[in-house]
Amino acid sequence: MRLVTGSIMHETNVFSPIKATYEQFEKSWGIFRKDEILKVYSGTNTGMGGIIDVCKREGVELIPTVWAMAMPCAEVDRSALDGFLDELLDGIKKAGKIDGICLELHGAMRADDPVRDGEGYVLQKIRELVGPDIPITSSLDYHANVTPEMVKYANALHIYDTYPHIDSYETGCAAADTIIRAIRGEIKPCMGWKQVPMSFGLTYQFTGMIPMSTIMEYVVRLENSNPKIIDISVAAGFCWSDFEHALHSVTVVTDNEPALAQEMAEEVAELSWNLRKLFIRPLVKPKEAVEIAMAQKEAPVVLADIADNPGAGGSADGAEILRALLELGAKDAAVGPISDPEAVEQCIKAGVGKTLTLSVGAKTDKFHGEPVTLTGTVRAITDGTYTRRGPMMGGTVDKMGPTVLLNCDGVQVMLSSKRVQPICLEVFRHVGIEPTAQKILVVKSCAHFRAAYQPIAKGGVIEVDAPGLSHPDLNRYEFKGMKRPFYPLDNI
Repeated sequence: MRLVTGSIMHETNVFSPIKATYEQFEKSWGIFRKDEILKVYSGTNTGMGGIIDVCKREGVELIPTVWAMAMPCAEVDRSALDGFLDELLDGIKKAGKIDGICLELHGAMRADDPVRDGEGYVLQKIRELVGPDIPITSSLDYHANVTPEMVKYANALHIYDTYPHIDSYETGCAAADTIIRAIRGEIKPCMGWKQVPMSFGLTYQFTGMIPMSTIMEYVVRLENSNPKIIDISVAAGFCWSDFEHALHSVTVVTDNEPALAQEMAEEVAELSWNLRKLFIRPLVKPKEAVEIAMAQKEAPVVLADIADNPGAGGSADGAEILRALLELGAKDAAVGPISDPEAVEQCIKAGVGKTLTLSVGAKTDKFHGEPVTLTGTVRAITDGTYTRRGPMMGGTVDKMGPTVLLNCDGVQVMLSSKRVQPICLEVFRHVGIEPTAQKILVVKSCAHFRAAYQPIAKGGVIEVDAPGLSHPDLNRYEFKGMKRPFYPLDNI
């Protein structure tokens, strides 16, 4: 058996001023080709790692083409998307006789108009090339905006069940397992799909809290209720892609039971809709959050800068929580990483042990507050490279570019050259900070931080109401492409 694999991934936030050019792919997550993909992702806790492992286990020849992913930002440049797609299609052509195609996609990619449904576009082009008989499966991110075109051109879509995404490996395994079983004639996968007219900020989509925990527990019970059900997936959606299908949806894969698939999709969708008013919860202003953290007896207290999440298109340079820490005289606090190449360069020129005054943050756009002026001593300079450890993407390498650590009278500030979401503790440890020894930790993340940081947050987690492009109050955005009405923006 011979399978082709590949990946073109992007989570598009159209409100970002940063365009997803080829260079953005190259300098953020990176671009890998052919056997390099197997070398980089074998043994990793990722969707591609799962695809690779299942194929090894089942004796399947896996033919890699291209793997490309950029940090979330504005639309993907059409020339970049088409370039990656051409590489994928060319790899399929050159592979000769193949039995199927198993992909790792995201689900919330939007390119230059008219390509608003990036994954639907990719799947359509692949289907047009291979014809109707070659099966296609893919893993998708939990924030996918699933569309009718994606369901039409794929045989099965498997979506992460968790947020934080600690099951990306298992989802890749499921996509590979389904296509292998289909090729062997053991199953005949088909799909049902139902969209729900609602969309929420990412912090409210956390699967470890009601209502998403209630929905996912119900999904597990349904999956176990009938052997014909292969998979039930809830895609919470990514509204900042701002097009008609950027909404909550349910996708169901069954073994040759299309009516059952649709029935289950509609049942779970109805549950989601009935629980819609439970999604939104209050946030805490920066100064109040810092005051609560300073008064807490147990530590660390994790302050989540949810609105400046680079993993959702934020600039990662908002400084409002940092400003509150400095003004209130907080001690034993660590913040980071704040993306500020200009400040990094100034610190490197000064050198380790030197003290300097500089302006930090809010240099990318108008959405992330104002810069903060601080005085600090350079404690460390690194190349920003570390290996992720922990529940999310374990075994993969992150590269933040030149990175520095400033000590500002008890507040340690990490400054990076690139936007990075701190999904593991190694972000801090690689500059010499032990997270468990801090009184306060500030991380720019909506929910992914919870996988690694919640277990050590003895003083609790506080979701902070600071400015940014991933703020969960959707009234702050001028949506132009979303299908209206949708909850909570509309009274439905």
